[in-house]
Amino acid sequence: MWRWLKRWRRRRARPAPLPEPPAPTPEEVACGLRALVDDPDPDVVASAREFALVASGPVLSLLWRAHAADPRIREILLDNPRPLPDDAVDSAWSAWLSTPDRRLWEKLDGRPATQGVERRSSRIVLGLATPAETYAAALSGGTSDLVVSHAVAICRDRGYTPDDPMARAALFVLTGQVARYRELDPDSGLLARAYRRAPQRLRRRLRAAMSEIEGIDLVRVLSGGGFGRRALTEVERDYLVRTLAGRRAWPELWHLVLVIPLVHAVEVARLFDGWRPPPGRDGDLFDRLLAVRARDLRKMATPAQKVFEREPHLLRKSTLDYLGRTHPDKAVTDLLAARLAHRYDGS
Repeated sequence: MWRWLKRWRRRRARPAPLPEPPAPTPEEVACGLRALVDDPDPDVVASAREFALVASGPVLSLLWRAHAADPRIREILLDNPRPLPDDAVDSAWSAWLSTPDRRLWEKLDGRPATQGVERRSSRIVLGLATPAETYAAALSGGTSDLVVSHAVAICRDRGYTPDDPMARAALFVLTGQVARYRELDPDSGLLARAYRRAPQRLRRRLRAAMSEIEGIDLVRVLSGGGFGRRALTEVERDYLVRTLAGRRAWPELWHLVLVIPLVHAVEVARLFDGWRPPPGRDGDLFDRLLAVRARDLRKMATPAQKVFEREPHLLRKSTLDYLGRTHPDKAVTDLLAARLAHRYDGS
């Protein structure tokens, strides 16, 4: 095949015809172009490039459909001045959705894909989808970040909003419509419920968006709306600690300390930079947290270790009595007693 390409190239450069050698068809060359551009002979590579640059009609269509996903060949095809063939649009969209490219976007020329996932995604990206399809994509956990970013921008620019209040609260946060969100959900209750029912990828996007908005009760949203309603994941706990400490939002960070397992509360209590809760029950608990080392809690044998890793609302006085008998260390029992008192006595 490469010998044929060399002769084909020379024949184009010289007017005198050469004897026609046995040659593959242009379609066969198009299908095998990937091997030709990897050939160690620079003449073969140059001939393959020229073949793609001047291709037209069915051969150009075949090249796009066979090689749109290959960045090297795609760059050559983008240099071909002819329009992207209509029957290659789906392949081009698949490539763009995988690796967005300005030149490829221009080649697509506003034409959506015709089938499969590419059809739905391309219509959303181009703004051709219905409002319901667009905000569903923005709130989806299965849609790619690229498509979601376009859906979010379109919802914001065109004012698309779902009827469901929880979905609307989440969309206002994703689109950065702060005033509309605050009017709809001043206490973050709707957002907390929306976050609780959201898939993981949407939760990640909501966390990123919430970081940019002041006034959202982050602890309430991520913990499900109250004490013990939902255990935080390690990712969520780290996000809250990082965000609240970065904002120096000490009262909110203290609220977080009260709803995470004790072994983590001991660590977080050391992040407060000169701030402390008011005197009384909170102040006493804060001092006890600082007096106990997290590594000491982690060394405790079961069942004590398991207790300190559980959510506070699962602890009971019988557990405290058992730990008092089996682990008489005063710092540990005082810490557990203070934590239980804060949750159950007068709260």
